[in-house]
Amino acid sequence: MAASLTLRYRDGTVIADIASIASDKRITRRLNRPAKLEFNVPSDNALVNTIGADGHPYLAAGYRQISVVLDGPGLYFHGIVWILEDEGDEDISRTKVTCYDPMVVWNHRPARDGVASGDAGDFSDPTFIQRNETGPQIMEEILVQSENTVDVLDNDPNGAEGPLFIDLAASTFAGGGADLSGAPTNFPMSIGEIATLLTNSGELDIYIAPLIHVPGGGTLSNMATVHCYNGNFGTDLSGSVNFDYATGDFNARHFKRSDSMEQISTKVFYYLGPRLDIQHWRSSVTGELLLPANPALETLVNDGRTELGVFMDLEFYDNQGSEASARPLYVTLWMLESMLRAKPREMLYVTPVRGIGPGLFDIGDVITVNIGSKARRTTSGEQRIYGFTVTIDDDGVEELDEFMCSPDQDQI
Repeated sequence: MAASLTLRYRDGTVIADIASIASDKRITRRLNRPAKLEFNVPSDNALVNTIGADGHPYLAAGYRQISVVLDGPGLYFHGIVWILEDEGDEDISRTKVTCYDPMVVWNHRPARDGVASGDAGDFSDPTFIQRNETGPQIMEEILVQSENTVDVLDNDPNGAEGPLFIDLAASTFAGGGADLSGAPTNFPMSIGEIATLLTNSGELDIYIAPLIHVPGGGTLSNMATVHCYNGNFGTDLSGSVNFDYATGDFNARHFKRSDSMEQISTKVFYYLGPRLDIQHWRSSVTGELLLPANPALETLVNDGRTELGVFMDLEFYDNQGSEASARPLYVTLWMLESMLRAKPREMLYVTPVRGIGPGLFDIGDVITVNIGSKARRTTSGEQRIYGFTVTIDDDGVEELDEFMCSPDQDQI
């Protein structure tokens, strides 16, 4: 059974399986970012240019969605046809297709207060971050409120935008977690911006799981569930999954490694508004008290200063209101940033040997990567997966392509 690429109307109704006419098929999954599907099709094929029941071609940006089922993992992607690029010459015309899962919609939705705020729907001065301390709970409130179906088609500023194409009732939002409360920046902000802010703290991971839902009748369908974790999504597979370049099992055919000083900073200062005068801010995060309370981080930072020198970065957060009220969030951000920037950042890009299919690991998982003496320096140890690509060739063979990983575990 070969992989299927099922073209659908936005209510989930099947149009056709277009896998047989698609080439250069690639699915890219990234931790805390929308998954992406890319492929090419002949522009003049009937499965592409036939006019559908809604008056649009069978393949139309925005008006169509595509689900992908792979042999091993099963349902692997379901998203909206987002970009179509037609190009032709004297002999042939092709259409490049790019699809994204429903997380992409979050960039086009304001983050609104929920009913618990007493001012449901407000996005100009919301309080959802002050009231919900942890990342998953913050995400739950703003996702639910965005999908509130009351008056979504009118122009009431405190209304809502309607379906996110995610089954929120079947989604999960972890309890507990680190305190990220506060009022971080200048509102309005999109749901995507809030998600990025919180995931950058290392205390929130977001996983989109595809699903098939066919309500029919022109009702926009759900394409996924969302699962929010306290920065700990993934499984430790380091004892069972390994990729070795020029050593061991020799099951990696290519690797790239980046050891970069571009983001180095061994001395990070945050200044939090409001600014009081030319020399004073309401609050700051400099590590004066935080480092002694976190010996492992203090050692890492001090070693960086001793071995590399002092590289200072001043960051100012002063947009509106009192960023100082968001100190728990900024302390968490500061600690993660100080950890990641204390030494040159290492990123690995590894391509397995041909014939290894998807399903061995997923985003967030921890595996073992070994780089032998053929490289400038050897590497051996645990690496967290931040993204990877699966390719499907014209014969339907599914292969795990390049994956991106790093030894930084986003915690001290």
